[in-house]
This record gives sequence, structure tokens and C-alpha cells, in this order.
Amino acid sequence: MARTGEDVFFRYRLFPRERVEYANEALERVLGYPMSDWYTKERMIGKTVHPDDFSLLDEIKRGAVPEGPLVVRWIAVDGRIVWIEERFRGIWNRSGRLVFIDAIGRDVSERVLAERRYRELVDRNNRVLRRVHKRVGESLQLLSAVVRLREENPTLAEQRRMYVHIRALALVSNAFEHADTPISVSMSKYLRGVLHVIAENLSFSSPPHISMDIQPMELRVDQASACGLFLVEFIADLLQYFDGSSYAPVIRVSLTRLDRSEAELSVNLRAGGSLESPLHRRRGDPSFERLLTVLTTTIRGEYAVRLNPPGHTMRFPAAQLV
Repeated sequence: MARTGEDVFFRYRLFPRERVEYANEALERVLGYPMSDWYTKERMIGKTVHPDDFSLLDEIKRGAVPEGPLVVRWIAVDGRIVWIEERFRGIWNRSGRLVFIDAIGRDVSERVLAERRYRELVDRNNRVLRRVHKRVGESLQLLSAVVRLREENPTLAEQRRMYVHIRALALVSNAFEHADTPISVSMSKYLRGVLHVIAENLSFSSPPHISMDIQPMELRVDQASACGLFLVEFIADLLQYFDGSSYAPVIRVSLTRLDRSEAELSVNLRAGGSLESPLHRRRGDPSFERLLTVLTTTIRGEYAVRLNPPGHTMRFPAAQLV
């Protein structure tokens, strides 16, 4: 089997002189060197192993024989690089000296090259996506700047809310542009960015304290956009009831995986004293209803409002999470 099999097999003697003790015919089929070269030419292994991988074999010769498979690059007779996945076994003499190294392996060049082409394709697509996110983000940043310049009264609620909406969407593009893979984004980092924009651009008399409880999750771009607008809209809605109040509001934002089928993004308001918060007042507002429809449709979610404590909740299928 060692002589006629498809797998490459060789035994390398280390003592008293380094040489190939045995090699099967598969070695010639894979690398192209005649069998006689392996037995008659000195340091044949050292001449055919890729220079960048020779240190791996050097470690094995010193006794560090790996337990699992190891992919080693070899140089074929025609100059091609051949990837061989090998398993090694050391044979020691009674005095504890490593005398032989047995190696059996298989040519995995096609697999390695296919994986490399796949990684190159993914990297190329990621670069394209990052450029798209970058351009979208720059356009939204410009649009938000235009909105800000057109504000005649910087405290006008609707204009400021429009500005923060655009900034929240721009943050989505920025987050995806710099993500490891521009198809999903870390929600903890993104939501912190959205809350920072809200804190900077919404006016209120008592600065709020915003706490976060965000479970580690990766969301797609459509879900991240919807969650960002959800926060902007409903935190602004909560804060306006505190404007002029002597109490500093405490806003708690949480993103939780409820079970294997659902996730929940909630915004709750807590403060000392009593507070009347008719949060349902905007349910008849056509623009608010359109926004709510878009949000719930985008992530196939359900929206709920709570009056005690005041807050908003959006639930959506956990199966949509990356």
C-alpha cells in the first residue's frame, strides 16, 4: 500500500547520516523528481521543501513531532508549489534519540488554491461593500450638515430630530465600512455611537443618564438601521416629557436575545417623582405611523409602548440575527 497508494510516503533517517531511507512512487507522481534522486542526492528533502516551510521540518527533526496534520509546501521539478497535508511519526532508539521520521501525506493543492481564490473573492467583495458604505456615509454626513445649516431655530424639535435620524443612518454606513466583514456589525459599538449622537444633538434641561445592557450580537445593515432609528425616535420622544423637569432622567437601553426565536430592543425611562407620559399620543400622527410601519416591516418586528415605567419595545425574529 505504501508503494502503490495515492498518498505520499517517505521515511527519513536522521542518524548516523541524514538521508531518505524509503520513498514511495507517489512522491515522484506528485513532485516529478525521479525516484533515484531521493536516494542518491544529498539533502533532497531540504532542496525540495519550500524555504519558508523548512523551519517546520527542522522543528520535527529536533523532536517536536506534531500530533495532527501539517500542510507543508514543496517545490515540484517544474517549479510549481505543491501543498501536501502530512502526518508525521517519530521513531526513537532505546537511548531516546530520534532516528527516523515517517511522513504520509496527500496533495491538497487544489483545495488550498480554491480556498485562496474564495478568500480573494470575499476580500474583493468586502472592499466593494466598504466603498459603498463609505460613499453612503459621506452623502448622509453631507445631508445632515445641510439640514443643520438650514436650521433657523436650533431648538426646533422636528428639524433636530431629522438631523439626528440622518446621523444615525450615517453611523450605520460608518460601522459597516470599518467592520471585519461589511455584512454585519457589532450592535454594542453601533448603539453606543447612536446614543452619543442623541446626547449631543437633542436639547433638554436636565442631562440624562443613559445606561446600556447590550448582549453580544451581530446585525445586518437593515436591522442596524431600523434599531438606530428606533432609538433616535423613541429616546427623543421620552426626553421631551422631561424637558423642564427638575428630575434628571435615566434611560436604559437593552438588546436581549429572549430565546432562540426572538430578540428584543427596549428603551425604558426611569426617574424620581411622578411623571405623566402619554407616550401613545403620537399613534394617530401619520408621519409617526409611517415611520413605525417602516421599522416594524424592515425587521419584521412588533412594537409595544409601556406606561409604567414609560418605555418602548421592539421585538423581532432572532433568526434574522447574524
